[in-house]
Amino acid sequence: MFKPGEGSLKISDIDPDYEDKIVIQLFDGDQLLDERILEWPMGMPWLISKTTATKRASVAPPGMIHIPGGTFNFQVTNPDQFIPYPDYSGGKTVEISSFYMDKYPITNQDYYRFIEESGYLPDDTTNYLKHWISGKYMDGTGKYPVVYVSYEDARAYAAWAGKRLPTEMEWQYAAKSPGETKWPWGNELVEENFNAGNNRLKPVASYPAGASGYGICDLVGNVWQMTNDVYYNGSHKMLIIRGGSYYNPTSSIWYVKGGPQPLDQTQMLLLVCPGYDRCSTVGFRCVKDSL
Repeated sequence: MFKPGEGSLKISDIDPDYEDKIVIQLFDGDQLLDERILEWPMGMPWLISKTTATKRASVAPPGMIHIPGGTFNFQVTNPDQFIPYPDYSGGKTVEISSFYMDKYPITNQDYYRFIEESGYLPDDTTNYLKHWISGKYMDGTGKYPVVYVSYEDARAYAAWAGKRLPTEMEWQYAAKSPGETKWPWGNELVEENFNAGNNRLKPVASYPAGASGYGICDLVGNVWQMTNDVYYNGSHKMLIIRGGSYYNPTSSIWYVKGGPQPLDQTQMLLLVCPGYDRCSTVGFRCVKDSL
C-alpha cells in the first residue's frame, strides 16, 4: 500500500522476476476510486545493475583522461538477434556528469599487479586467466588487454583501483564526443586505426591514430569492453559490451559478430556463470567519478 501523491516506483525492485499485467488501484478507505492496468512487455529486458559512485577526483589519475560532462543523444543500433534488446533506437537525450576514463583497456600487467597486491581469487576459477601460465602472463604480452575475466572479476579489479565499470551511456559518450562521430576518429572506417588483421590480439597503444576526440584509445576492434549495465528479461541475464573485437566469426549467425563495431552498435553478452562468461575476446576498462 502506498499513499497517493507524486512519485515513482520501480517494479523490478519489488519483484525482479515479475512479468505480467500491473494493476494500480486508488482507494478512499474501502472505496475503489480509480483503476489502471498496465502491460508489462513479455521478454523485454530491464536494467538490474546499479552504479555506485567512486571517490571523486579533482585531477586525472595516472593513465586516465578527463571526460567533461554534457548532454548528448543516446541512440543505439541493435544487432539482428532473437533475444529482444532494450529499445533506444529512437534516441534519448541524457545528461552525463564529468568523469575520468582509462586511456587504454586494462592490460595483463595491470591485472597481475591487482592480483599480487590484493590476493584476489574468484570462487569459480573455471577459465580464469586461461591464457596465462602458472599464474602469470606470457613474456611479451604484458601490454595486451587482459581477457578470460568475468564481469565479477572486472568489478573486483575496479573496486581495488578505486574505480568502476562505465555505464553504456558513459562509454558511448566518451567514445563519440565531442564530435558525435560513427567511429572514434571520424565517420569513415580507416583500417590503419584499429586491429583489422590476422584474428590476433594486439598490445594497447598500437593504433594511436584511432583515438577518440578526447584521446581515449583502442575503443574498437581489439577486445569487446564490458560496461556495468546488466539486463534481465525474466529468464536470462545479459551484460552490455561495446566496441567489437579482433575475432570476427563467419560460420554461424549464432556467434556474436566481431570486428570493429560502430560506436552506436550495442551488443549483449549472455551471462551464464563466471566460468562460462570468461572468453578470449572480452576485456574492460574503468572510469572514475570527477569533482
